[in-house]
Amino acid sequence: MKLFQSLKEKIMPKQEKERFIEIAPRIYAFNFPSESRLSALQENFSRITVDYKIWNVSEYSYSPKNFDFKVADYSRPGLPCPSLHDLLIIAQEMANWLDTKPDHLLFVHCQISFARTALVLICLLFLLRFEKDIHLLEERVTQALNTSLLNNHKLYLKYFEGCLRDVPINKHPLLIKSISISEAPFIRLLKEHAEDPVYSSAPRFRPYLQIFQGQKILYNSIER
Repeated sequence: MKLFQSLKEKIMPKQEKERFIEIAPRIYAFNFPSESRLSALQENFSRITVDYKIWNVSEYSYSPKNFDFKVADYSRPGLPCPSLHDLLIIAQEMANWLDTKPDHLLFVHCQISFARTALVLICLLFLLRFEKDIHLLEERVTQALNTSLLNNHKLYLKYFEGCLRDVPINKHPLLIKSISISEAPFIRLLKEHAEDPVYSSAPRFRPYLQIFQGQKILYNSIER
């Protein structure tokens, strides 16, 4: 804890206008590095004497060169939050980064309201078991960032919690109602069908589908 406190004094001096928001030891949020903020942020990061990494979960990418190539880019233009798949990857990446060395620092930013940042950090803290109740984490993180989650964020938070608790997201069977293709498929006859008059006279298009349950394949469209 002494190490953390000394680092905190170095990278967050009182006179600095740009500040890092502490969410938990070694875990910070900060504002999007826009052109007006970039030089101040670079000055703050230059004070850090240990290794750090930044996760960009905003809508916009930028050159990682601005921060010594220590940026993990998960920007998603036009989307309110990362996909569930990305949330699981991001949270695990962050956990691995913190676990690699005891003095590693972690920084996250989104675009404007800290909402995406809050979502990602709640997922991380839940993965790290800071709290058993994910709603307590939501309250803690959103209060620290002075923000609130969108309804869509809360839905993905529920999905994330379900994945970690091994709860199925959807218990109903999935049925394929239609398949759309953008262009006429290329049809190639298999060798064993080349001499078959039925196939050679009127070749048929058959999309290749595989259906799995767990690790076991239940059906594929080639073998009946």
